[in-house]
Amino acid sequence: MTQSPGWLRPDQIESAETVVALYQRDRLSSGLSALHSRGMGHTARVLDPARGPIAGQFAQAGIAVDLGFPEPTPEDVFLLVNASGRSAIVGDLLRDNRARDVRVYRPTPRVAGPDVSGHGVPPFLESGDQAP
Repeated sequence: MTQSPGWLRPDQIESAETVVALYQRDRLSSGLSALHSRGMGHTARVLDPARGPIAGQFAQAGIAVDLGFPEPTPEDVFLLVNASGRSAIVGDLLRDNRARDVRVYRPTPRVAGPDVSGHGVPPFLESGDQAP
C-alpha cells in the first residue's frame, strides 16, 4: 500500500514538505505557541511515543522512512508541521523555540502508472516501483 504524505492531495505531493521537530515534552508548548502566534498552528500535529510505537505514528502521518532522529526517551515528543514552501521559516521558528532537533521531510515524487483500475484513472506509484 502506498503511503500518502498525510494532509495533501496526490497532485500536491511534489511540493510537499513536512518539518519534524524533536522536543522535550516540557518545552513543546514553546513551539506550539510560536506556530499559533504566526497562524500556522492548524498545520501542526504532535506525535507522542507514550501513545504507541513512534514508527507507526510517523507512517500514519505519511512518513514511512527513518529521519535519523535518536531513539526517543519517555520525555520526548515530535512536532510535525505541514510546511510546503515554508520549511526554512518553520524550521528556524521551531529551532528558535527550544526544539532539540529539526528535520525536513520531502516525499519521493510519485509517477503515474498505467490505468489498471478500469476507471480511466492511473494509480500513483512510488518512484522506482514497478507498475502491475
